[in-house]
Parts: sequence; structure tokens; C-alpha cells
Amino acid sequence: MGCFFTILLLLLATVIAIGCYSGLPFHEVLAERNATSVINNNRTHFVKIRELERVDWHVVVRLYRGPASFVAMFLLLALNISCWKRAKVDPDLIFGFGSGFWLSQYQIFEFGTCSGILWCICLLFYFHSDEMGVSENVIPLVVLGMFAAFFFNPSPFLLSARRWVARTIGRVVTSPFGVEGFAESFIGDQLVSLGQGLQDVEYFVCFYTLEAQWKMGNSYTTQPGVCSSSHNTLSPLVAALPSWFRFAQCLRCYYDTKLAFPHLVNAGKYSASIFVLIFTTLNTIQREQIPVNDQVLDRPVYLLWILCAVINSCYTFYWDVYMDWGLELHKKTRPKGLKFHHITIYYLAIVEDLLLRFAWSITIAVDGLLEKEITLSILAAAEIFRRFVWNVFRVEDEHVISYKFRTPSPWLPKHEADFEASRHQPGAIAQHKNNDHSQK
Repeated sequence: MGCFFTILLLLLATVIAIGCYSGLPFHEVLAERNATSVINNNRTHFVKIRELERVDWHVVVRLYRGPASFVAMFLLLALNISCWKRAKVDPDLIFGFGSGFWLSQYQIFEFGTCSGILWCICLLFYFHSDEMGVSENVIPLVVLGMFAAFFFNPSPFLLSARRWVARTIGRVVTSPFGVEGFAESFIGDQLVSLGQGLQDVEYFVCFYTLEAQWKMGNSYTTQPGVCSSSHNTLSPLVAALPSWFRFAQCLRCYYDTKLAFPHLVNAGKYSASIFVLIFTTLNTIQREQIPVNDQVLDRPVYLLWILCAVINSCYTFYWDVYMDWGLELHKKTRPKGLKFHHITIYYLAIVEDLLLRFAWSITIAVDGLLEKEITLSILAAAEIFRRFVWNVFRVEDEHVISYKFRTPSPWLPKHEADFEASRHQPGAIAQHKNNDHSQK
């Protein structure tokens, strides 16, 4: 426990250091730019300022936001496991972990905090790369190498967990050609919430393929703005992939069970998300072609985007509460089997889910007031937090549904284990549980 809090304090200290020092390059560039603009505003001085500006903060956000999203997901997953353990929910049974598999929240949190510290240090080095005598474009590759070394190294640290994640993601990507279980749908939903992070990964690859320069202190590129352009069709395609994976999984479940509800209805939910991404891309392209001061009625794609977003938010919110969490708000009695004792927790989660499902609406409220990348960063963080809350109650509901088929676990209270009718091997639950609830 002491190591747990020590790493947390180190992470907080590093974040504070980043906040103190990372703003200096921006402040210096901004001050000199304003001073030069007052003296003379001709092209010669503008080029001089561009040479002094070592860092474009839009590029920094895109390069570092993706890894930060995955680090945040790891940290919140550790909290998820802690919540499940406190509520006596057994993830070993739900996810079908094999014998000898053990995933502690402390192990995940240690990895997440260490990754967060290294991420902060790399960001600090990025801003001060000139003092170190290296190109700033070398530093983000260290972050990429760090994650690659963790997932592909043969050390015994979380080896069984890494193998399980790799196999599960492989089955998610190859949907609908394999048998789908709860673990595959759960990992697919995590990828849906990491849509912005996956777009940033695509930008990372595009930037180092087409734009990055390796000359120290040079911010010019051979093809500037190509990767961040709205005409980059690969970015929305990458963002739509997780929704497509879940859509394909639902079709596979319908093929296996021949049950239109809930599988085809659930597939409609993910198809609605894909339509939102399509109209978001079309709206961005149209906005570049139509002056900002034009009337909203002159931008029909914008209205269609709002309509699709509202439908998708209502659709997904209903599914979260009634299907994924198994909560029945129309009944006055407390639903049976809930693992958290305070019913207020569920109402707070419902309110939180409703608000964050409509978080996209802040893009309308702050249109023209905040930079696009700042708004997207806020929305990405909100979605990751929403998924963290969703995970807690989704696995709890799966535990309640799987009650009569489970294997006794030390996490379960003794009076519940006594109700077991027969023993099953880990992972056998996927063969016995009701298909109506196994793939929501």
C-alpha cells in the first residue's frame, strides 16, 4: 500500500512540474510575437517568428493525447477492479480467466502510474529538446517505444494478462468470424470510448510518415497540415472501427442465436454511432467551405449532425440504464441482486451517464470560444470517465445474471456460495448463460 501511494505522489509531483515548466516556451514565443507585430507586421518578421517558434501546440496535443488516453484507461481500470472487489463481484468468472490467472488492481495501477510519470517526463523533454541537443520529434517515439516494450516484452510481469488482452483484441478485430463472448464485447466497448485516442494514434503515424522533420529546432514540414486536414479520410475511418467491430459482433450473436432482440437492436445502436461520425466529418468539411457568419439553415449537414447525435445519445443512454446495467426505473422496489448497498449510487450513475452522453453539445455552446483540440480533449476525458462508471455497473449486472452458473470465488460471500448447484470450470459461463443478456 505504501508503494501504491508513493507512486501516486510521484505522478502528482511530475504533473505539477510539467505545469510549471511546459508553459515557458509558449509564453516566450507569444511575447516575442506580439512585440514584433507591434514594431512591424511585414512578411520578413513573420518568418522570423515562425523560426523562433519551436513547438506547435496543436501538434503536441495530438502526439501526446493518445498515449495519455490509454494511461488514463489503465488507471481507471484499476479502480474498476477495486470497486468490483469491494462489491463482491467476481471478474474471474465473468471474463472467463483461466486457472492461475490473477490480475490485481495494484499491479495495473503501478503500471499506469509509471507510464504516466514517463509520459510527463517525455513531454517535459519535448519542450526543452533544444537544450538537450536533440530534435523534438525524437521524444514522442520514446513514449511509443515504452508502450511497445511493455506489451511485447517476455518478462513475467502481467504476462498472462497481456496474452489474454492480445487474444481478446484479436477476436474483436476479426469479428464476426469468431464466437463472441462477454469479454470480447467488453473490450470492444472500451475501444469505442478510446475513439479519440485511436484517431490520435493515426495522426501519430501520419505525422511521422509525412510531416515530421528531424532537424533540431525546425518546425517546418514537407507537407504541413496534411494529417490534421478535414480531408484526411483515414482519421474518421479509424474512429469508426470500434463501432464497426461491435456492430459485427452483434450480427454474429444474431446469427448464432437467431434472436432479433437484443442483438439486432444493439447493432442499430452502433450503426447510429457510425452515422454520427459520418455527419461530423461532413459538417467539418462543409464548415470550411461556408463562411462562419452564414445562417445555420444554410448548413443542412450541421442540422443532420445534431439530429443524429441527439438520437444516438438517447438510444445509448436508454441501453446503458435498462439493458447494460439492468436497472428498472419504473419499479418502486429495489431490484434484486444489486451488489452496492446504497441505492443513491445508481441514481448518481444514471445522472452522470445522461450528462456525459450529451457532452458533445458543449461543442455548440463553445463554438468559436475554445480551440478545437481543447474541446476534443475535454470530450475524450469525459468519455473515458463515463466508460469507467459504465464498467462498474455493467460487470455487476453480468455477475447478477450469471449467478446460478458461477464457480465459487473467495471474492463471494459465503452465504451466496452456498447456493451453488454445480461447479463449472472458469469460462464455462459463456456456454450456459442466457443469450438475451450475454451480449448487450
